Amino acid sequence: MISVIIPVRNEVANIAPLLENLHNVMTQAFLKYEVITVDDYSTDGSLKIMQDLTKQYPLRAYKKQGIIGKGSSISEGIAHAKGSIIVLLEADLVGLTKEIPKLVDKLSTCDVAVVNRTHSEGKHLWLKRAQTRAEHFISNSLFKINIDTQSGLKAFHTYCLQDMNLEPTKWSFELTFLYSASHAGYEICEIDVPYHGREAGEDKMPFFASMFEMLLFSLKRYVRPLRPVSIGYDDTGTQTGWKRKQYQGYTNLSHSQTALETLTPTQILIFLGSLSVIVMFILFNVHLMLVLFISLITAIYFIDLLFNLFLIMNSMKKNPAIQISDKQIKAIKKWPRYTIMCPLYKEWEVVDQFVKAISALDYPKDKLQVILSLEEVDKKTIKEIGKMDLPPYFEVLVTPDTQPRTKPKACNYALMHTTGEYVVIYDAEDIPDPLQLKKAVAAFQMLKGQNVVCLQAKLNFYNPKQNLLTRLFTLEYSLWFDLVLTGLHSIGAPIPLGGTSNHFKKESLDLLRGWDPFNVTEDCDLGIRLFKNGYKTNVLESTTMEEANSSFLGWFKQRSRWIKGYIQTYLVHMRNPHEFITDWSNPHILTFQIIVGFRFMSMWINPILWIMTILYFASRQAFGPAIESLFITPILYIGTFSLVVGNFLYFYYNMIGAAKRGEWYLVKYAFFAPVYWLMMSYASLKALQSIILAPHYWEKTTHGLHKPKIQTS
Repeated sequence: MISVIIPVRNEVANIAPLLENLHNVMTQAFLKYEVITVDDYSTDGSLKIMQDLTKQYPLRAYKKQGIIGKGSSISEGIAHAKGSIIVLLEADLVGLTKEIPKLVDKLSTCDVAVVNRTHSEGKHLWLKRAQTRAEHFISNSLFKINIDTQSGLKAFHTYCLQDMNLEPTKWSFELTFLYSASHAGYEICEIDVPYHGREAGEDKMPFFASMFEMLLFSLKRYVRPLRPVSIGYDDTGTQTGWKRKQYQGYTNLSHSQTALETLTPTQILIFLGSLSVIVMFILFNVHLMLVLFISLITAIYFIDLLFNLFLIMNSMKKNPAIQISDKQIKAIKKWPRYTIMCPLYKEWEVVDQFVKAISALDYPKDKLQVILSLEEVDKKTIKEIGKMDLPPYFEVLVTPDTQPRTKPKACNYALMHTTGEYVVIYDAEDIPDPLQLKKAVAAFQMLKGQNVVCLQAKLNFYNPKQNLLTRLFTLEYSLWFDLVLTGLHSIGAPIPLGGTSNHFKKESLDLLRGWDPFNVTEDCDLGIRLFKNGYKTNVLESTTMEEANSSFLGWFKQRSRWIKGYIQTYLVHMRNPHEFITDWSNPHILTFQIIVGFRFMSMWINPILWIMTILYFASRQAFGPAIESLFITPILYIGTFSLVVGNFLYFYYNMIGAAKRGEWYLVKYAFFAPVYWLMMSYASLKALQSIILAPHYWEKTTHGLHKPKIQTS
């Protein structure tokens, strides 16, 4: 049904012919409709005429309850509407009722349809054209809406109003609605209609007052921008509209829990406030500001040094990773159904390797569900996999082409189709330990009742000897997965998950609502969110071998994405930092600051400290006194300790990581760590640029560089 909303103020000469024309048009077009009029405190008897006409037409006449003005009249009328389509019609547009069927028909291709007035004749033609052009100019300049916002005839689907916090002005509902609809990603179309002006009565809306309202509304939107809105709910998740785009991430996560917004308004205010304080300090005493900055970062580096030492010692001493014996595996007689999810995008060349790796898993194949999650836009991969003779427990699932185009969105879509009690994510190039699934099941059973819902298997590389970059990459992975993550495990801290080999209890993953589709390191975010919801992650003593990126450009893209994702994760979870404090005696908000926050911030700060150190020793006479003046005595001692002992320890940690895996040939390459750190700082600058310009863009990692190219016909 179509609900026609007509705001009325002193339209005694127009209301009867308007309703008659409207009825004839709708009847001839076979359109079921209702008319809702809202009388805006008329003084000429318009309300009485409308009440009398309720017996003749499907009309409900209401008396205004709120303040005077067209905007609030339309809002009150919409509150009474029952139709799935709403038509806004001004009472003086008697001759334009014939355009309503065209508008309604237009809604089959768009969400909102608007009449564009083309003044071709009538009194004061030049003035009408000038006013319309002025309205167009302001709408386009201030709101990027290149349509006739003030035309008196519009139609739209009622779902466009869902979750919208509209703030209509006195004279205009349309502007606020059209701007909000455009912001939410709804498509707005228009049809040109000759307009000859009103046939009877006087205009109620003063031109300059309406222009002033548009300017005021623009200022309000600048100070308080529109937030993301939920524009649809169904079994596939919540659809979100923001900044003229619509997103379907296949999750019911609230947008406030995702990286859709890089910074919330509150965070922007905090950032601007902090920046203002820094500028004031600089203007007041720039030297004092530099002393405070050096003191702060030196203290943070020192705390980070001690914390990492504590983690490594804990890891070496306790060896906390969950170890499963052959005896424990043999004791399990009935294996649960297990789902393996493998998101793929332009990676068909390594699928044959993945199929062999999964086929080699020591797990009952009738209990396996392997989902190859493909992207609808990746026609090449879909075509090539379609040619393959996959095992019967493999399923090919094509993820619809919606925004954002990210791995976590594909994971969420695949999660909806899983049938396993447990779920694990593998990348296409992975070769997991053949017993990994059985070890995970045994570990979950052993840890029953301890609220452990995720097991992170260790990751390492099968091509470390390919070049210097793969050797350094392997050193980093050995340190991170064999020492740092196990150290975090030992103290019950939040664990940033790796991008693969995360084993979940399906039921708990559903409760967590899957992955953040906007976060480009969805694994890190999920690990933190898991902790904040009271769940635990343990490290499983089982290794998945991956491909170390052997191309600097490929590594650079991958690393900049990881850093960007850590920035996103930090900003998202610092919106409500108190959620980390589950126990005041063990506030892991500090752990989060070091492991996630300082991890990327240090990459920006390191080059500054390196330059200062080089200048100090290379040209001490010129720069020495100035640099020395920035370090107060206690900070100088701490900084010297961190420089000498700290750097030695970081070299040593890399050596321990390699030695723990028996990769003794890699130990000597630990001395190339400073080169690797410099590369990471370079990638961090790209990450900073990307999070500003393209926060949701997924830098795709190219796999298969370790093997010869496959020739296809």
